[in-house]
Amino acid sequence: MPSVKLKDASVFFCREGQTILSAALEQGIGLEYSCRTGRCKTCAANLLQGSTKRLEEDLERNGPAVNSPILTCLDTPTTDISLDIEARSELTGVVPRLLPCRITELKKLSDNIQTVLLKLPPKQPFMYLPGQYVDVIAPNGIRRSYSIANPPDNSQQLLLHIQRVPAGEMSDFWFNQAEEGDLLRLEGPFGSFFLREQTESGGSLICLATGTGMAPIKSILEYLQESEKAKPFKRIALYWGLRNLNDVYWHPDFPTLENFTYTPVFSREASAKQTLGYIQDVALRDFSSLTQTMVYAAGSERMTESARRQFLDAGLNPAQFISDAFVCSAKNR
Repeated sequence: MPSVKLKDASVFFCREGQTILSAALEQGIGLEYSCRTGRCKTCAANLLQGSTKRLEEDLERNGPAVNSPILTCLDTPTTDISLDIEARSELTGVVPRLLPCRITELKKLSDNIQTVLLKLPPKQPFMYLPGQYVDVIAPNGIRRSYSIANPPDNSQQLLLHIQRVPAGEMSDFWFNQAEEGDLLRLEGPFGSFFLREQTESGGSLICLATGTGMAPIKSILEYLQESEKAKPFKRIALYWGLRNLNDVYWHPDFPTLENFTYTPVFSREASAKQTLGYIQDVALRDFSSLTQTMVYAAGSERMTESARRQFLDAGLNPAQFISDAFVCSAKNR
């Protein structure tokens, strides 16, 4: 089997026809990734040595070439390869698993949003990081990705925020067929959207969410509230992008987070007391300096791409922008 060597000297092996990302996850090697469909480009890596092939396109890419990017979620090695990326130590041992689960609560929050509480088997501890997501598999075999909206605890319960998608098969299941007590399957956890360790104090944390992109942000902020991880931040700011006031399905409240601010931003309709516009624009107006600033953005692909471009143009270090783009058909969240 071809070997894959990373910049930090980590090595793993890839079977024929297996993507680099799939092999890494299977062997407990944490790589950066999000959508697993090639659209978000979070998993992009420079091929330094060897050659790879895109499974669906049969297109071969050769190295060494510092500017020869591949996508680990789509490419498989055809020889031993070296990549210009490092493993995320936080993801070591976080291996996706296929597990049964039971719906214990369905709660409608608005016409288009409901929460689902899933109970996992008590004797199979489920390890995940705040911000990650799972794939839920309906009885008819349809699979969709949903961010986990609660931080890890000992309850073996996962909270999901479900958005109705017009004519969506999974939406029809959640809103018209699912009942409390139903048995489902889930696979996960997935994704590299999680809180990075802060080694310096005095920085700021900016959280950007659109729609149900609030779910992974909620998980991260609740984790910060329940732990000591918020101490390095002198300021924590949450911006939630919605179309109008009717889209607000939850009210962020983190009383023990010091220097926490919450700004809902409406793109289509807002009163004189509300903020009209786009969250990345509003956040950049509020933060004149991005020194020691971490930005976490979750939600629409358009927002995450625009926010990344604007924050990097404003001087933010690319390593300090962490995103989770909700890609249609891959993440019906």
